Amino acid sequence: MLRSGLKATRQKTFSWGHWLFDADTGHCVASAEAVAVLLDLIARKAIVLPENVRSHLDSQIVSAIQ
Repeated sequence: MLRSGLKATRQKTFSWGHWLFDADTGHCVASAEAVAVLLDLIARKAIVLPENVRSHLDSQIVSAIQ
């Protein structure tokens, strides 16, 4: 069984967690995390998340995966 969710937001990044569980035992058998950034492709650097985007993402954060 696969569960995924937004774990955290920061000034320039947000991270997603992915957990793979054994359906019979419920134990986590693998996990992964992906960190994303918004990029200014002209300046070639990470930019601060706009406040409206960050507040929307903050409302989607999962506290724990079960």
